[in-house]
Amino acid sequence: MSNATATQSSSPQETILLVNPSTAIGPIFIGNAFNWMFMGLLIMQVYNYCRKFPKDRLMIKILVFLIFVLVLMQTAFGTHEAWWFSIQNWGNVLALQGGSWTTVISPIMCGTISAKVQIFYAFRIRALRRSVIPRLLAILIVLLALSQSLAAIIGSLLLLESLTQENLIRLHPLFTLWLAGRFSTDVLITGSLVWILQTSKSTSRVSQTDSLLNRLILNTIQTGTVTVVCAGIALALFVKYTDRNYYFAFAYILGKLYSNSFMATMNSRVPREPIQRSDSIGMRIQVSRRTDRDLDGVQLSEPMDTSRDTLANWQTTTESNAEHMPAPKKHHDLTTHTDVLRKTRSHAI
Repeated sequence: MSNATATQSSSPQETILLVNPSTAIGPIFIGNAFNWMFMGLLIMQVYNYCRKFPKDRLMIKILVFLIFVLVLMQTAFGTHEAWWFSIQNWGNVLALQGGSWTTVISPIMCGTISAKVQIFYAFRIRALRRSVIPRLLAILIVLLALSQSLAAIIGSLLLLESLTQENLIRLHPLFTLWLAGRFSTDVLITGSLVWILQTSKSTSRVSQTDSLLNRLILNTIQTGTVTVVCAGIALALFVKYTDRNYYFAFAYILGKLYSNSFMATMNSRVPREPIQRSDSIGMRIQVSRRTDRDLDGVQLSEPMDTSRDTLANWQTTTESNAEHMPAPKKHHDLTTHTDVLRKTRSHAI
């Protein structure tokens, strides 16, 4: 299979895909390999969630398993597309100028998954700081997430009418809007979370609180930077190299990065019941790795209203232990409710 000269389209900067297996099939093969690797990580994340949060709210469970099912479908569609190009149509030069029906489905699945995760982070931003600016940022994030997902769906449906390179070049601005919207939304989410946490840190005067906020900021930057960098590279390659499939290697794994980032956030919470009793030993076992000292006194610059928070599981271990302690008896000795809590804190492992 020899290289063919790219056919020029109406725009001098946009060329039709080169008939070259290394630039047409290679990125799809690499993207599919990494796609399965991140799928294994996601399965472990979901398993840990089921083990740690069996009594989570129904809406949260529905969101977790809905995203997991969508990611499974996206993995299956991506594998079929890789099979179609590299095995089923091996040696067929004309097949590289078209594509299978799963080529169209993959952007729809990826746009839907990313929109759900981005909207989830928008609600987290609104819950962390209930003031005007965070609410406006949350609304803007939701609008951008829905816009990029809608652009991916419309572009894919229009491409399904004619799976040709000429039609893809005609729809190039619409798919560029999808990738650009996804990139800008990720930047806005990461910047908003870092800003809120950094503002809370500047108003806190407790060293333990500063240490915890530093870890949260670092975790936000790590998870946010991965999606931002990957989305930015996919956007740049799609705009720059219209005659090559380089962007496929990054577009394939974006759905996995969003879902793994979402599950990492879910699993970082403190379980509702962090204490388990062992009858044989007669002691309490602390399940959560976080201690009371780590979370004691942690509060943002504005109090959080957990009654309206969709994820009200973020609570300190002291509060969770207090819920499982019997009410102190009212008598005339010097034991008070505060003493009970202090004893609970001193005996927790």
